[in-house]
Amino acid sequence: MQAAQVKDEFSLEEDLQKVEEIINKMKSGQLNLEEMIKLYEEGISLLTRCKQTLEQAELKINQLSATFNQSESEGDNNG
Repeated sequence: MQAAQVKDEFSLEEDLQKVEEIINKMKSGQLNLEEMIKLYEEGISLLTRCKQTLEQAELKINQLSATFNQSESEGDNNG
């Protein structure tokens, strides 16, 4: 499962890099309207995927924190 987590992290970094490249291309002023729209759509798709990845990471962190807090409070009751 760790390999999948590492892949997700690289995926997020790669997606963010691609978004940055898209922004730079769009700022260049050398694209026609159709190319701009195509890149905009691609950027939105990448950002949506990044948002989902970050939301999943946040959920995992919250679950781990809850588990940790629960085990700590059980330890306090036993000690």
